Amino acid sequence: MNVSPERLYQTLTAHREAPLLPELAALSLADLRRTPAGEQALAWAADHANEVPQTTYTLYREYLHTGARGGYQQVCFGKRELLRKLAMAVWLGEDSRKLDLLCDVIWSICEETTWVLPAHEVFVWNVDLTAAETASDLALVVHVLDERLPLEIRNRVQTEVRKRIFDNYMEHAGLFGYETQPTNWTGVCMGSIGEAALVLESDPRRQAAILAKVIEQLQNYLENGFAEDGACTEGVGYWNYGLLHFVACAEMLRSRADGAIDLLDHPKLKSIARFPLAMWLGGQNYATFSDAGAVKLLPHVTTRIAQRTDTPELIALAQPSPGSRFVVALLDLLWPMPPEPDLPDLSGPAYYAAAGIARCVSRLDGLPIILIGKAGHNAEPHNHNDVGSFVLHIGDTTYLCDPGAGRYTRDYFLPETRYDNLFCGSQGHSVPVADGLRQAPGPECRGAMTDVAEDHFTLRFEQAYPDDAHLARLERTMSLQPDGRVELRDVARFDGGSGGFREVFMTWRDVRTDGSKLHILGPEGQLCLDTGSGRVEVEDLRDACEANGRSETLMRVTVDYPPATEHIVKTTIAFTPKGNSA
Repeated sequence: MNVSPERLYQTLTAHREAPLLPELAALSLADLRRTPAGEQALAWAADHANEVPQTTYTLYREYLHTGARGGYQQVCFGKRELLRKLAMAVWLGEDSRKLDLLCDVIWSICEETTWVLPAHEVFVWNVDLTAAETASDLALVVHVLDERLPLEIRNRVQTEVRKRIFDNYMEHAGLFGYETQPTNWTGVCMGSIGEAALVLESDPRRQAAILAKVIEQLQNYLENGFAEDGACTEGVGYWNYGLLHFVACAEMLRSRADGAIDLLDHPKLKSIARFPLAMWLGGQNYATFSDAGAVKLLPHVTTRIAQRTDTPELIALAQPSPGSRFVVALLDLLWPMPPEPDLPDLSGPAYYAAAGIARCVSRLDGLPIILIGKAGHNAEPHNHNDVGSFVLHIGDTTYLCDPGAGRYTRDYFLPETRYDNLFCGSQGHSVPVADGLRQAPGPECRGAMTDVAEDHFTLRFEQAYPDDAHLARLERTMSLQPDGRVELRDVARFDGGSGGFREVFMTWRDVRTDGSKLHILGPEGQLCLDTGSGRVEVEDLRDACEANGRSETLMRVTVDYPPATEHIVKTTIAFTPKGNSA
């Protein structure tokens, strides 16, 4: 969809009376307050601080001096959460007693030297995630409250957003990393800029020029920010985050253009919609490849995408999270979920060829057994060196894991230090060590699925290792048997070096060893890994977990085999449910 500024100007002018959010006019505040979502929103809004958090110079410069991000971000995000809660209380709750404090928060945000986080202070004109989302928050607060806010406050918001966001973006369009290499940043930043422009830009021609850029980049996000088959290699959490503002902006724009512009009418969106279903392990659990972690899929994202792509099973994965952004709290009210959506079926296999992700499913005594493995490459967005990694989830528990994201600091994102971190380097993933060497970063360090079926997958991934590993071939086959057993077969062939080979298995569960066997304990039963003739050791990684802000303890199991020019290593992984004899 190519939309020129002139065409967009004509379209918006022709439909100048069309609302951004028609549901706002169709529903009364009293009716909204009586809905379950309304009650939840008011309860959330009532629990707020009574003083405006202070974003100080010292906190801002902590990142420069130490690389720590948490101190300033906690205060910055706390201030914006207070904005959202007070705005919801004043708007939905019609509580005028909180209006003064709300105005103080807005004024304080407008007084900040920059809306850009310290970690993203690359250029003075940068528009990062937080700057763009601050503009979205302020714009939508102004939109719903309108004249209940003093004119001075509304004018100040318009001035600051124009200067910090619209001017900076339009003067440097095409130079932002999220335009040249689309990721979740593209959806968040461009969607937020679009929301703010739809509300605050009063010059119709400039509004059209901004929105033409927004449309171009949001299409870029769909077409190039996801793999050809719809996979999000950044993980389900960034699928959720990137689409948060994409969906909101797209639907506001569709309404404002009276249906003439529809970014959700895209042939790729159906496959994008299905990605969380392929990564879903049951409950609130997802496969945590890359910088993934615990995630609550947002109702407005899942509901609208499910409706627009005829993927109703996606709706049941949503978990309300009103505090995340004002647009989230607002759209959760206006686009309610069905009262009791049916949970999707866990039993389906899946294969994302472009991303190299395969899913196999079996059952044992009624418990779902889900195996998900990945190939890909070691230069993906939010990359981990994890080609060949896999997740094994049984019942409600992940027994063999990908550890997900570590603590975000300066060193975490510096190329020279990132892969020393347990959570990013292959040393924290269930992939082999070849001739004493770990996987290397880079787009050339990759693997490829060579055989995929409903019950097994095979990948080649010798290219994921440095040349000094002397790997002529490294092939991994994992098969999920009807009785729930997993058979892992690794073939490693060396053309030099010592030929040393080590298997690695990662788990958050307690581990016991018995010679060449190991037992991973969980609430549903125990997982037994028979490693054959390997020498088994277990390492407690508590210190690394604490350094990365994780309260659980990751365990690394290593299995060493004598040096040889060729290894054919078979590991049988069998689960015994509680109450059954081993």
